[in-house]
Amino acid sequence: MAVLDPTGYDARDLNEVMDDLRSAARVQFGDDINLSASSKLGGLLGVFAEAIADVEKASQSLYDAFDRSNAVGQQLDNLANIRGR
Repeated sequence: MAVLDPTGYDARDLNEVMDDLRSAARVQFGDDINLSASSKLGGLLGVFAEAIADVEKASQSLYDAFDRSNAVGQQLDNLANIRGR
C-alpha cells in the first residue's frame, strides 16, 4: 500500500502492487493457486495492479505538485502563485 506519513508520500510501482496482490491472493486461496499471467486470476490481478499503480502514480504527482522541492514546470509556477512567491 502507498505510504503517506510525516516524511511524505511514497507510491508503489506496478511490480510492487502486483507482488502485494499476489501475496493477498495466496493468503486467501492458498500457496498453490496459479497466479501466472496466463491464468484467469493472474490476468485479473494484472488488470487491477495496473489501475492501482496508475492511481498511486497520479496521487504521487498531486502530492509532489504541492512540494516546492518536487514541483516542476507549471506545477512549480502554480505553487509559487498560491504561496505568493
